[in-house]
Amino acid sequence: MRHDRFLALVDDAAPDAAPVRGHVLRVLAGQARRQQERFMATATGSAEARPAAWLLEEAATAEGGRVLPPGTQQDPGDLLGVTRVTVIRTLARLRRDGLIEVRAGTVTVLAPELLGRRAAG
Repeated sequence: MRHDRFLALVDDAAPDAAPVRGHVLRVLAGQARRQQERFMATATGSAEARPAAWLLEEAATAEGGRVLPPGTQQDPGDLLGVTRVTVIRTLARLRRDGLIEVRAGTVTVLAPELLGRRAAG
């Protein structure tokens, strides 16, 4: 759908445009809520719980629980407000404990319920 057509649907005062506006607002509200939750987890969660929480969140929408970490090893740390070393150590610990599998640039969540406990701190 073209950008101008989309904006016309959202801005239109016609009754058939109401479902479009409602859907757009629900999607935006959901995104804002997830960002706020991520911010709070980053601000209040322990340095080791943050990568676990992030993996759990990403795996929930990933096919087969396979997460592709963004960019370099530093990027997840920057995203979560922890050091690259903390991310690496946390992933190694989760892998050693059998909660995740790391292979070819992907992280697969093997035990989401246990990973959730680690994410909770």
